[in-house]
Amino acid sequence: MYGWNWTVKNVKKYFFPDEKKRKERTFEWCEKNLAYKMHTPEVVRITQMLNLLEAIAKEFSATEGDSLKELQFEKLFVYAFSWAMAGLCD
Repeated sequence: MYGWNWTVKNVKKYFFPDEKKRKERTFEWCEKNLAYKMHTPEVVRITQMLNLLEAIAKEFSATEGDSLKELQFEKLFVYAFSWAMAGLCD
């Protein structure tokens, strides 16, 4: 719909930080620093994120009547990502 390459680009940017800086993977950071009410596996959180991303992208397209630009897609990606990672926090 909006290009697999945009999704891959954002996954690399937000899930796998720069190896040279030795930052933790996003999921490792979340497990250590967020207080979840209910533990869910990574695959469930990714599925939640993709479902939300698909729904809001469709809604955007329906209301705007135009396709998303790359920056708009990234903003929706971050929104869906944030809810998927922290939606079950205390």
